[in-house]
Amino acid sequence: MLPRRYFFEQICGVIAEAGRPIPVSNDKFLAYRWEDARWMYETARRLEIPLWAGSAMPLAWRSPNWEHPLDEPVDEALAVGHHMLERYGFHALEVLQSNVERRRGGETGVRSVQCLSGPAVWQASGKRWSRRLADRAVEALASGPGKLVPEQVENPHVLLVEYCDGLNGAALMLGDNGYVNGFAYAQRSGESTTGLGYYTDSGPSLALFSYLGLNVEDFLLTGRAPTPLERTYLTTGVLEAAMISHGNGGESVSTPHLEITYSPSPTSSRRPSGERPGGASLDPWPMPEPGATPAAPSLPVCRDGTVHGS
Repeated sequence: MLPRRYFFEQICGVIAEAGRPIPVSNDKFLAYRWEDARWMYETARRLEIPLWAGSAMPLAWRSPNWEHPLDEPVDEALAVGHHMLERYGFHALEVLQSNVERRRGGETGVRSVQCLSGPAVWQASGKRWSRRLADRAVEALASGPGKLVPEQVENPHVLLVEYCDGLNGAALMLGDNGYVNGFAYAQRSGESTTGLGYYTDSGPSLALFSYLGLNVEDFLLTGRAPTPLERTYLTTGVLEAAMISHGNGGESVSTPHLEITYSPSPTSSRRPSGERPGGASLDPWPMPEPGATPAAPSLPVCRDGTVHGS
């Protein structure tokens, strides 16, 4: 729960005093609370600050290397994720949103959000989310189990997203017991289904974040965000609504404040052109071991920033 609004407030104070807006990149979602996110979004617009935020997942290797054709219909969509509900649920929502925003008519906003957990996830299968798409997504994972087996999943959740144009989306979070260790996406258009896996195992250099860095660099140099800020503005609100639903036992949360409309970028952001990393992407990253040199002493630090024994 980083105080992202507080950080952004300090930046805005300097920019306002200088009278010179500069691009600001914010890691992951805008804030953990909607009122903070709205303040950040509206303040950036008022001060004419180029602001960008989001997940690195839409910039990962994809197998197949596919992107939904711009302005083509999507009838149903589902993302698969794993690990922690809030932190990694955000990545799953960004995978979902980065695809469905390209549907015919562009983004129309979100009408309601619901988070189901435990047995309620499987009870909603075939009614609120598509088992067919879940199998298609799990099949696309490079090191996945090949298909969805509910009995092997511990502590599942599903984030159900009802869009204003009638599209139903879902982010299926398959626990933290190692059953899956990645992200995937599947969609249905008519009778046709498409699935793709996102490949994040890029070696000790963590090259996935290199592509995020390249896009941040482009943004800082040009002041033009690689993707619409509204994407992450929307997923920030969806995530907060999902956590409220989760805290209230899975109740549906109405989201009139998320009737956010926007059009996707006409051109793709910089991301890998292949399906798997290779070459320099997999080379070791030369870093000194902590404490191995005089310039990098290892200090026992407490959680409040003080040194043990001081």
